[in-house]
Amino acid sequence: MLTTSLATLLLVTSTTSAAYDPVSLAEEFADWKLSRAGQLAKAQGLYRGSADSELLRFYNTKMEIARLNAAHPNAHFSLDSPFTLLTTQEFVAFVKSNKPATAAAPGATEAPPTPSGTLPVTVDWTASNCVNGVQQQGQCGSCWAFATVMAVESAMCLASPTKTLLKLSEQQLTSCDKATDNQGCQGGFPSKALEYVAAHGLCQRKDYPYVSGDSGQDEECTASKCTAVVPKSLRVVAVPSGQAHLQAAVERQPVIVGVAAGNNEWKQYKSGTLSSCSTEDLDHAVVVVGYGVDAANNPIWRIQNSWGTAWGNHGFMQLHRGTTGNGTCGLATEACFPSLQ
Repeated sequence: MLTTSLATLLLVTSTTSAAYDPVSLAEEFADWKLSRAGQLAKAQGLYRGSADSELLRFYNTKMEIARLNAAHPNAHFSLDSPFTLLTTQEFVAFVKSNKPATAAAPGATEAPPTPSGTLPVTVDWTASNCVNGVQQQGQCGSCWAFATVMAVESAMCLASPTKTLLKLSEQQLTSCDKATDNQGCQGGFPSKALEYVAAHGLCQRKDYPYVSGDSGQDEECTASKCTAVVPKSLRVVAVPSGQAHLQAAVERQPVIVGVAAGNNEWKQYKSGTLSSCSTEDLDHAVVVVGYGVDAANNPIWRIQNSWGTAWGNHGFMQLHRGTTGNGTCGLATEACFPSLQ
């Protein structure tokens, strides 16, 4: 007897131009569930709907991937994503946890770098030993906290004579930064989070570990039980909009940016260079860790995300880099970084 989902697929594939064998598709889906992406999706509660509808969701995503790969020839989209069983609407709801960095942030205490002279052709801060590995925010909308912590870690390391890289606490921001309009797992402003860090410092993660990724809750603030290690001399730098300003800032250090990520391009991205997004709302915070060119000599920005290494290119993404405007997915619209120099 055919399951309802297989019977539905037989009907769907018989009335569309896409000829997928439902039995083969079911086998492919079973393999996906055993894959790293599938296991992560299960662990994070990203299997949505009834078990009977999962195969249809898988099929719909497969169809969308074919469209994406045709529309974006320099990028590659794949089923190898923990978000494969989410609908577009569900993914948008998952992503909408960032409030833009606000380039006119009142807390900005230092003038941004001004584009001048000739900048290096390539910058890659991941090769500096001052960038920690890709992190996993889990079931909490704390991208703003992860991007902030990552930028502070790198700024401290680059300013240190010994280039010492610490792992700081995202949980402290998620649980404790509530006086600056930030809302824990419901989203926040990276620029406001930097103001919190400037006022209170941050503990190390080993002393204040991250747990909201599993619970999906802000959790009680216990920062009084650990010792802050970030210098309170930290200053907030708001970067004016525009790719030229962003490039000047990234030449100096990793930079926090808001991006339009609530779309299928980000949902199923695997590798290559994405040149456009189908949405404009800046709903996610990431860190630009460099710029340069891709294998085809296309200019790119290199992005480090906080969705774990099972997403994208081991947790990284490449966005097309131009010279004017606010950039692919709006990444040069709202940017900021911490200064300790």
